[in-house]
Amino acid sequence: MSEQSVLSCLRDQQSYFHLEDAVNLNSSKLNKMKHNVPVFGLAKTRHKPTWGLDPDGIILIPCFTFSTFTAPKIGKWRTIFETLPKIADKIKWENRVKKVMWRGARTGDRWWLTGLEQRLTAIYNTIAAAGYKDRCDYFYPANDGLQIITYGWTSAAIQLLQTSRVGKDFGVVAFKDLNFHNSSNTEQIILQIPTMIYFWRRLPRQQWSFIIGFLFLLLFIYVLYCKHSIKSAEDIPYEQDLSTINQEKEIWRKKQPQTNQLSSTAKIFSIPTDKRQRAVRNAMRHAWKAYRTYAWGYDELEPITKTPSVWFGLGCTIIDAIDTLYIMNMTEEYNQAREWIKTSFDVDSTSVDRFNSHFEITIRLLGGLLSIYHLTMDEIFLKRATQLGDRLLLNFNSSTGLPYTEINLKQKCTNPSPSTSELTTAEVGTVQLEMRDLSRITGDKKYENAADRSVATLHNQTKKDGLVSITINSLTGKFTDSTITFGARGDSYYEYLLKQWLQTGQKRPSFWDDWIESMDGVRKHLWRRTYPKEYYFVGELINRSTFTPKMDHLACFLAGNLALGWNFHRSLTYLFDMAKNLTTTCYQMYVQQPTGLSPEIAFFNIEPNFNKSSIIIHDGDVHNLLRPEVVESLYYIYHLTGDKIYQDRGWEIFQAFEKYSRVDSGYTTIGDVRNKDNVKPRNKMESFFLAETLKYLYLLFDTTNLFAFDQWIFNTEAHPLPIYSN
Repeated sequence: MSEQSVLSCLRDQQSYFHLEDAVNLNSSKLNKMKHNVPVFGLAKTRHKPTWGLDPDGIILIPCFTFSTFTAPKIGKWRTIFETLPKIADKIKWENRVKKVMWRGARTGDRWWLTGLEQRLTAIYNTIAAAGYKDRCDYFYPANDGLQIITYGWTSAAIQLLQTSRVGKDFGVVAFKDLNFHNSSNTEQIILQIPTMIYFWRRLPRQQWSFIIGFLFLLLFIYVLYCKHSIKSAEDIPYEQDLSTINQEKEIWRKKQPQTNQLSSTAKIFSIPTDKRQRAVRNAMRHAWKAYRTYAWGYDELEPITKTPSVWFGLGCTIIDAIDTLYIMNMTEEYNQAREWIKTSFDVDSTSVDRFNSHFEITIRLLGGLLSIYHLTMDEIFLKRATQLGDRLLLNFNSSTGLPYTEINLKQKCTNPSPSTSELTTAEVGTVQLEMRDLSRITGDKKYENAADRSVATLHNQTKKDGLVSITINSLTGKFTDSTITFGARGDSYYEYLLKQWLQTGQKRPSFWDDWIESMDGVRKHLWRRTYPKEYYFVGELINRSTFTPKMDHLACFLAGNLALGWNFHRSLTYLFDMAKNLTTTCYQMYVQQPTGLSPEIAFFNIEPNFNKSSIIIHDGDVHNLLRPEVVESLYYIYHLTGDKIYQDRGWEIFQAFEKYSRVDSGYTTIGDVRNKDNVKPRNKMESFFLAETLKYLYLLFDTTNLFAFDQWIFNTEAHPLPIYSN
């Protein structure tokens, strides 16, 4: 039999294989096989086939399925020990074969032999080295172990084996001379290689009685422990149960090694001395004062009409902006926000009795509470984050683990509308940082488990070189829309791939693998340059194939994301080149407009022969929403390069906000970035202007990076969260 055919048989996972030139056994020999005892025949021989005694007869090689064997067939193989080591090396046989189960000569006898192939090989090699290579030998199970029947080996050879290291290692305990009934001129010698049952049967009755009794005692103790350590939840009053759980969580959290948490004390920030930082701080004070005056306790401010707007019913601007207040050392304003969160934040209030975006609540409110907790270590923020997290956890109860689009926090239910089966990819892929962080600081794994289940669903879907469609079905977990974009509905899915890899201490390679694959997908399918001026941008795919030279302002986050990824794999220089080129393009979207503010969407000329501007703005896309993505990328690249040109660009953008978006009662989104004389204010001060835009500008103008990239990550709402070691 060839080596290749043996390998083929082993790969097919057969319980045995028979050799070439198979012949039938006569009935008398079949009777001797009634217990289907597998027999090993080894080396060469001059003898004719005889049951159980001839290597030209029965040769059985067990593979990976070790149960009762069917009756083996007769065949011939003369080079088993020359071939078997090669096979073992190729398929790692010795590492995969752990134990072999044999049926004994007497009905019902079974025992385990471990490492059989190593024993056989070592025994054979020892005898062969003594000059008995051409003599035949056979191995078969006996009641007390493995017996080796040999022909032509002298007693001296057997004594050599018994006294050698191999014999001692494998426990060769006995041998005796016998007469062979078919060959009077050949002696038969049986070696006894014991198994565990060999030693067990020779133990005195008192010893094995003691062992059996001891095992039963251990079993009794284990059953008793299980019975008395598990109590039904109904046996404990809710308040007592909750109190006990909270105490245990606190004990667990305090015992965690400090490598998993940055600090157990508050992070202190100084009053800014840089002129530009002070200007940003004054802008934050102006925005906060207007909100405090006209919309306190409501979600957002409408600055033109000086009226509040309701969205979540949970004081969104307060929670979204509180960590910015703390970082800017605005103590009075921070204390106002903290007091409201302590006394007025209520997930059971009537104002919360509505369906709202699970995604927005997670990134703005849960992210804001977690962030300010890490910065201050104030337990009130952890308490509120846990209350909110418990409600949000209910929304992960889908068949795929993907969170539903909307949730009613007061009623603790998801939106029953059929439309909720279609989810936005960015929304379901941008809630994991927050849930995982909540588990790490509470010691309760349920939040992280929910996050990981949704991650697994996303990871296992078919992608186009790492790129995904912008919608996914909550029932099937399959992507449904054919549009691929780094703008609205797609953007932060990619952002969180990299940041989850960092959050988990770079210990989960699937996050990095998915992210770097998607970046290579960008280079292959979405990365283009403009004409006549050379700018680089990220376009979109319609129907997963048709390229569109369109880029949302939202997609400008990618420049910072690329730079952050490059920071941890600096050999991938193309990542940083792309980051700088994309940042330049996004900056041009600002400075090429008369107001110095970027439109929401831009199109690009990619045809060298077209007489068009490199950046094209359509009438329906000329509004500006106070977005942070460009200053976010400027922040990353400045602190990675130290090049002040990025600070200067950020300062230009800030001045444009001051000139065209600032009003007496805060800051407003505008409707036309092309018209300096009438920007058409839209009467909305987004909470993310305070949470993200002003925060990133403030951090950009600091000479040192207040949040080291190897210790902190920002969620997609610019709330800093710690990086863990695992």
